Amino acid sequence: MFTAELWQFFALVVVPLIGVIFGGIVYWLRKLDDRQYYAAMNGVNKSDLAEALRPLNERLIRIENRIETGAPPSAPVSRWRNP
Repeated sequence: MFTAELWQFFALVVVPLIGVIFGGIVYWLRKLDDRQYYAAMNGVNKSDLAEALRPLNERLIRIENRIETGAPPSAPVSRWRNP
């Protein structure tokens, strides 16, 4: 059906060419994803980050103050400890 030369051409030229094409597509898609990620991150500034982290920061400050003053834990935690 196929001659040895045709199989050799297929193995040495066509298969690597298909690999290069698919590799290029994957590379392009990953670069596109990176560009979208960096474009999104460039739109974020420090004030946005500070605003997003403010509730966590306030909670940590309350916990720190409670530890320093020796006050008992908040109600939900005490309910978990003493059922």
